[in-house]
Amino acid sequence: MEATEKKKQYLDERLVELKNRRRRIQQSFYISVFIALTLAVIGPVFVWSANIESRLAPVLIAYLVIPIGMLPILRSRVRDIEQEIREVEFELDLQQFERTQVETKAEKTLRLNDAQLQRYYSLNLSQNTWVFVVGIGCMILGLGLIAATLYLVTNYAETLDSKIITGVLGAIGTFLTSYVAAIFLKMHSSATQHLGGFHSRLVDTHQILLASVVASRIENEDLREKTMAQLALQVVDPKKTHNNSIQPTANASAD
Repeated sequence: MEATEKKKQYLDERLVELKNRRRRIQQSFYISVFIALTLAVIGPVFVWSANIESRLAPVLIAYLVIPIGMLPILRSRVRDIEQEIREVEFELDLQQFERTQVETKAEKTLRLNDAQLQRYYSLNLSQNTWVFVVGIGCMILGLGLIAATLYLVTNYAETLDSKIITGVLGAIGTFLTSYVAAIFLKMHSSATQHLGGFHSRLVDTHQILLASVVASRIENEDLREKTMAQLALQVVDPKKTHNNSIQPTANASAD
């Protein structure tokens, strides 16, 4: 009992520490966003009005890039800490109720599977988002090249040869960027389709683990073992219907 109280106290202290750390990192994240937006708005105006030499431009760009580069790092740290907070809260929930070793093992397995699923979804969502953003960005760049080509042809190209050269270069650039955009969007579509099939398998695994948690709470040991056996058969051959009756033995029923 004393060991349980010590563990609960340690988990409470750990939870408070993680929440404080998450708050500090979130504050750093918001400060970085504010600095990046401020420099992005005020920086060009300051350079233009102060007539700063061009050799100082890389320094100003570096001051803008540094807070922007910190954003994904801080965001990743926040997600990791939130995952640790969920794990500690789960351990605290386990401490509040008396459970057998079988129940605890089944629930921890389900919890571990949930954590892995969440990490998998977050990783794939971020990767698909970047693929989609790059594809859309290439499309916008292609439209920008078209507009820039038309502007140059109508305003700066004086001779016919210069207009032809400018138009051809603009057309080639537009074609290449559109081709890259099509590739990235195709990758996004294909990845989404494959994720749908893999998601179905992960859901099946989650349902089996959830059934294992429910079965672990059966007090009758013989009935619990038979239920676990049926779950194992279902994992091995999910398409086959197993008709073995799950009933407690006569001695167990008499008890």
